[in-house]
Formats: sequence, C-alpha cells, structure tokens
Amino acid sequence: METRRTLAERLANHPDLEQRFSEILKIVEAESGTLDCADDAENAVVANLQKLGNKILTNWVVTKEMQKTT
Repeated sequence: METRRTLAERLANHPDLEQRFSEILKIVEAESGTLDCADDAENAVVANLQKLGNKILTNWVVTKEMQKTT
C-alpha cells in the first residue's frame, strides 16, 4: 500500500522547486517590501512562473532519463 506524502515531503526531494515556490509565496504574502504596485507584483509573478516552468521541465527530463536506465 502506498503511503501518501505531504507536499512538503515531496518538495524536500526537489530543493530547487521548493525554493521557487517559496519565492512565489513571498510575493503572495507581500514579504519582499519591494513590490509596491500591482504591475511590479505581476512582473515578479510572471518571471517566477517562467523560472518554475523551466525547473519543472528540467526535472522531468532528468527523471525520464533515470527511468530509462533503471
């Protein structure tokens, strides 16, 4: 029987993704203090989502390659 892992447990195996999600949460929680207008927040979100997408696809490729060799 498979044990369901929490999101935090799963992200612990992917520190680069965990860091990116943390950056996005900082925007949501307005922690940085440097985003004073909606346009700046939007630009920060878009930039972080692009970086997140890149990390996800990079990790996917690595996982697929590892699966082929096992």
